[in-house]
Amino acid sequence: MTTSRPRTVLLVTPGVADSDALQRDLADDPDQAYSVVLLERVDQALQQYLDLRPDCVIISDALRDTDCVALVDAFQSVMPSAPAVVLLVDQEHSPLICEALQRGVYDYILRSSSPRRVWWTVRKAIEAADLRASLAQQRQTLEESVVHQPRLVAEREELARKEGETRRLMNEALALLDTLIDSAPIGLAFADCDRRFVRVNRALTIMNGRPVEEHLGRRPAEVFGDFGAEWERWWQKVLATGEPIVNLEVSVLLFGRRQYALVSYYPVRDVDGNLLGVGSVVTDISQRKRSEIGQRVLAAAGSMLAASPDTSALGDVVRTLFPDLADYGMVHLQDEREPLLLVAAAHRDQELEAQLATWFDAERLSVSGDVHPIARVVAEGRTLRDAPLFPAIDEEMVPAQLRPATCVIAPLIAHGRCPGALTVVSVEAGRQYTDEESAVIEELARRCAMLVAAARSYEEVRQARATAEAAVEQRDRFISTAAHELKTPLAVLLGNAQLLLRRAEQDYALDAINRRNLRIILAQAQRLNRLIATLLDVSRLESGRMVSARLPVDLCRVAGQLAEELTPTLIRHVISLDLPDEPVLVAGDELRLEQVVQNLLHNAVKYSPRGGEIRVTVQRSEHEALLSVSDQGIGIPEAELPRLFQRYFRASNAEARQIRGMGFGLFIVREIVESHGGTVEVQSVEGSGSTFTVRLPLWTPGASPVPPPDSAWKNRYT
Repeated sequence: MTTSRPRTVLLVTPGVADSDALQRDLADDPDQAYSVVLLERVDQALQQYLDLRPDCVIISDALRDTDCVALVDAFQSVMPSAPAVVLLVDQEHSPLICEALQRGVYDYILRSSSPRRVWWTVRKAIEAADLRASLAQQRQTLEESVVHQPRLVAEREELARKEGETRRLMNEALALLDTLIDSAPIGLAFADCDRRFVRVNRALTIMNGRPVEEHLGRRPAEVFGDFGAEWERWWQKVLATGEPIVNLEVSVLLFGRRQYALVSYYPVRDVDGNLLGVGSVVTDISQRKRSEIGQRVLAAAGSMLAASPDTSALGDVVRTLFPDLADYGMVHLQDEREPLLLVAAAHRDQELEAQLATWFDAERLSVSGDVHPIARVVAEGRTLRDAPLFPAIDEEMVPAQLRPATCVIAPLIAHGRCPGALTVVSVEAGRQYTDEESAVIEELARRCAMLVAAARSYEEVRQARATAEAAVEQRDRFISTAAHELKTPLAVLLGNAQLLLRRAEQDYALDAINRRNLRIILAQAQRLNRLIATLLDVSRLESGRMVSARLPVDLCRVAGQLAEELTPTLIRHVISLDLPDEPVLVAGDELRLEQVVQNLLHNAVKYSPRGGEIRVTVQRSEHEALLSVSDQGIGIPEAELPRLFQRYFRASNAEARQIRGMGFGLFIVREIVESHGGTVEVQSVEGSGSTFTVRLPLWTPGASPVPPPDSAWKNRYT
């Protein structure tokens, strides 16, 4: 049975008979197949040998001796190792055999040899050649290795050095990584595919409140219970999908405090992409979250309190604490005459608010007296935390939704007074309020106290204002009544004084001194008449009984006429007019507009005691008529300009110069002008005079005139 590839045998002989015999003998080899190539010419043997690279060469002794030996030498020269050469001879004692064996021929066979002898000799020759070739290759490799040994040693040393450096750098990187992980301000953890902790850092153990030993090799549910089970569910989702879960905000109650964290879960893989487990990155945002909650509560409460005029918003203010800071809350108030009253109560479950009113009403609190924590807070003005809200009451009697796990009772302190208390309660088992949360509740109580104080002050002010308005109304009623009552006798006095003066001047019945005294009586009576008319005008303006006509009035004629009438009475003043040639018609009541111009002219004279020019100007501007009166008087302080047109107001520099007046003139001017749809304004520099400008709508051609009722005409200047 053939077990290897066919072997090529090159037969160099001048006769074909040798080839046939050799092929028959080799065919008997049970384990090896052979391919015999016949070469009859010696000069082609070397090239044929190089082309075929036969496994064995058989040289016939039929060649000349020199050709046979030369051929063996040629084979030796071109091959790195001696080829398997066998000599084919007729005689066993041929002299050629010895020389051929000396030249490197492996063996010889006789033409008369048995087939077994033939194929056995060829097989052994080939095996010997293969062995020589293998030894030659090994010898060459060994020689090359000896040559390259120093370089290999150097390379081996360099590799060892690099391996050591790599190991050092890796150890440094691992040490640095361990340092970074352990000193990182965020929590880091790694769990295997069985959801068991493999690595946790210091920050995470601080957040969890558990040492490293309690984490390693255990599942979160074994360490943290229900919260840990939720943690495992997120891990399982990451392991199942291979997708990360990023920036998940979680909240948990740990050691009585509500903790907040931003958590991300990532799948962890090796360089080949195989899933090794899940990594957790936990950022503690409790401080920021508590600050945000506090700001949200105070901002929302501040908006409600700012928009509320009374205590009706306190219930909604308490609700701003839900759900982060409280489950329910209350506000109790007390004044000097009333007991401690529940004025606001709110519960996350609105159906329980009625029970709050029952458990914390005035009667239940008064049973405990000053012993009850809410009463103590109001009496002492200091905050109480985790005080018993149900003293002397079996806790089992209290509904579970009202049993406090933690509470804060903060006083409502404003302006040094404590009119009540804010009570905030959480029923979450194990919950405890932190100092930051208590500070938010106390600030909320302070703002509620400001609302309560403002509401009470507002009520006091409202009552005081109502009293003052009633007094003013009574005063104005008295002034109006007195003015009406004085009007009739004053008219008689004025008429008789005028009559007596006229007769005295005609008949010279009185001397000059008495006539002068009579003129003084008449002037003062006229002044008193004007004062009474002014008081009546003020009364009519405030009661809305002053009715103005709407007729075309030439503002130029009114201003010019009043200036002309006033001029003869002036000594130190000069009135200059700047009036257009064309009439400037406005829609108004002529007598009331005369009153406006007259008041402005008299003021210009009164408040420029040193005299000077009084300039009156009338002009048209688009749809308005402008009347301005300027003086060179004492002017008005800039800070007092906004109050100048108020009733009873007089500038401080007028008081200082003892310039008499009641503070009604400019008030009446403004009211009359505004009743005509106009405006009045002033420009003044103290010590340099003032300019009053009145703007009135122009008369619209085709407008229907509106005369005032008869009663209004009768009330004018009579």
